[in-house]
Amino acid sequence: MSENTGFKSLSQFTEYLSQYVDVNSWGVGGAKSPAELWNELREGDSGLIKEDNGILRLTWPIFIDVLYHNQGTNYHCFEAENKKGKFRPLPGTFAEKRHANEDLNDAIRRTFNEEINDSLPKSGLSLRGSNLEFQNEWEENTGARSYPGLQTRSINTLFGLTVSPNQGEPKPFTLVERNGITKFDWKVQR
Repeated sequence: MSENTGFKSLSQFTEYLSQYVDVNSWGVGGAKSPAELWNELREGDSGLIKEDNGILRLTWPIFIDVLYHNQGTNYHCFEAENKKGKFRPLPGTFAEKRHANEDLNDAIRRTFNEEINDSLPKSGLSLRGSNLEFQNEWEENTGARSYPGLQTRSINTLFGLTVSPNQGEPKPFTLVERNGITKFDWKVQR
């Protein structure tokens, strides 16, 4: 059961959090604030559950790994630079947060609409005739990088998207969103 309902105010939510984690470093440097977690919970981007010895943040990331074949050469598309100007070694090319209780097919459709449909064709490749297949699902328990001291359980799902073959050499491309630009490139798989 998610603990993200029933808080009438941000101050009430922050007081609740303070029972389990030290929120004094939240909102400082690269750390997100209690308000950002509260918004995440209200929007369904994450959940919060009570456990025997504290609270646990839940996330449901979806990764879509993009592959392309051209006359015997296999290419893998990767995120070369994220919105903060960094390289992140992700399990897939595109990453999206699945909302709490969101149908998996709806989350995949949203990922295509928000990220893939507008950006991948800029590589010179077509999505027509592409093939999306389930690859793997796994859980990770980690400290939340954005929320110091808060443990997170991520239930990850990976899909592989194989773009139609033999369309020529793929080009680097960018994804432009309201919160920044992400750059993508290709590498030959050995």
